[in-house]
Amino acid sequence: MNQCNEPICLSLANRITRLRLQEKELNDLLRRYETLWVICQAYIKDHHISCSESIWQVDEILLNTPDFLEQICEIVGYHESDNEDEL
Repeated sequence: MNQCNEPICLSLANRITRLRLQEKELNDLLRRYETLWVICQAYIKDHHISCSESIWQVDEILLNTPDFLEQICEIVGYHESDNEDEL
């Protein structure tokens, strides 16, 4: 029968728990990056953005930018301010 020194076992169990939490956080971050990539690629494709000049020359792109930015913020998060006067 394997005997485990209790402090060592607890230390190992704590490390394993921390690693599992880190793995979950990394997987969540990767999922968000992948979602962000897909949304950005779709926006570029849907609006036929082939160069930086096309961004400024096509009104539809400028009109759709607020919706696009909202999608991005839903993925990466919004600015958190301590200032009550900021929206």
